[in-house]
Amino acid sequence: MQIARFKVGDKTRYGALEGMTIVEYAGTPFTMFRRGRRRYLLKHVVLLAPVLPSKIIGIGLNYGPCDFDQANTGSVSFNYALPIGKGKRFLGGAGPFTNRVVGGWQLAAVGTFKSGLPFTPTVGTDRANTGAGGQRPNVAGTPFVPQNLSCWFYTSANSLCKSLFPNAQDTFSVPALYTIGTGGRNILRADNLVQFDVSLLKDIPVTESKRFQFRAEFFNISNHPVFNAPGAAIDQGSGGQVSSTLNSNRIIEFAIKFIF
Repeated sequence: MQIARFKVGDKTRYGALEGMTIVEYAGTPFTMFRRGRRRYLLKHVVLLAPVLPSKIIGIGLNYGPCDFDQANTGSVSFNYALPIGKGKRFLGGAGPFTNRVVGGWQLAAVGTFKSGLPFTPTVGTDRANTGAGGQRPNVAGTPFVPQNLSCWFYTSANSLCKSLFPNAQDTFSVPALYTIGTGGRNILRADNLVQFDVSLLKDIPVTESKRFQFRAEFFNISNHPVFNAPGAAIDQGSGGQVSSTLNSNRIIEFAIKFIF
């Protein structure tokens, strides 16, 4: 297990706890690996130019999670030699030809789990008259985040949000002209990542030192989508709407190689 920390300046701090566990089951061909990481106090300050000295009071609003912060990450993997073929639990008395077909198979899988990446709600116009984009809205209260693909976070500018959640109230609002919104940096998060990859492989011996290996690999075998962050502008109809995925659809690959 490893603990890492560092500090730069007065406003940037990072800490992480990472560990890995290897579990071997006695008397079986089953091995499992488990790896995880917990990040905490991942903060970063960004000063966007142009910023007038009178507006540096807004520096506290830039104190928040880094763009790549994933507070929790983990993975679990295993490799299992299937008990089929000569000398194994199933078809243990198989002849040479049958054993070449049914013996020597292995099943492996990896499960990956990650917290969603943070993103910042914005307004679509230059309310502060600074010439900088990505300005923040005012925030009053705790944002309503239903995590619906048509309304990931609630804003009445999105007509679908209003129809799906007619009793919800806006917590975001457009700042008055020449003012900076009270919204913080990276205060919302996108979809969590959950993905399972599976592979099936078989060794086909030719001689004592040479063999073929056949592999069938299934990436995102459940074809489970992980969605990107939604539109972030609270004053536009696309605000809160998810329009793309972070991961790929299911991918299946077959391969064979000669090992000598």
